[in-house]
Amino acid sequence: LEAFNHVVGIRPASCSARLDIANVLVDMRRIDPAIVHLKACLQNDPNYYPAVVNLGEAYLEKNDVASARPYLDRALAIRPEGAEALVDIGYIYDTQNDWKTAIAYYNRAIRSDPMRPEAYIDLGYDYTEHRLFQLAEAAFINGISVASDDGRLHYLLAVSYNLQGKIALAREQYRVALASDDTDVVHAAQHEMALLPPG
Repeated sequence: LEAFNHVVGIRPASCSARLDIANVLVDMRRIDPAIVHLKACLQNDPNYYPAVVNLGEAYLEKNDVASARPYLDRALAIRPEGAEALVDIGYIYDTQNDWKTAIAYYNRAIRSDPMRPEAYIDLGYDYTEHRLFQLAEAAFINGISVASDDGRLHYLLAVSYNLQGKIALAREQYRVALASDDTDVVHAAQHEMALLPPG
């Protein structure tokens, strides 16, 4: 943060520097200061896609869908196949209980950038929630094929297996999830593994 602040001090009009600061601030859960930097960037370059989409995401972090949506729509107007914006808009539809529209956005995001895990995660989650397990498994396995070290994908695949009574497969995926660098994933996997029947 100190290094990025130094860069912004030297080049206050630099959108890339302000974007870097905003990303660090979001990671530190300091959303409002991140929004200030993203808005400052957009005053200099209103069509800078990464800042537009990140601003929408910052408002989503605050659970402020009403403020987020216009920025995400604008991001898609700037870059119609922007995978980040497509996933975020899909998430908004999910929060509004319109999961079928959400799935359409997640599939667009996968077509646009098949190497990003977020759309596979959200797609598989929706399918699991609606007990469409074959589709859920396909989404998670496809995601793992491009992001094999993403603990969330392994954890959610384990959940899907567990709900179907495929205990051996679930245990195997929970074990992989235990190696995740996401502590929330590790704790959830530990908790659910402990509840599995012995075997």
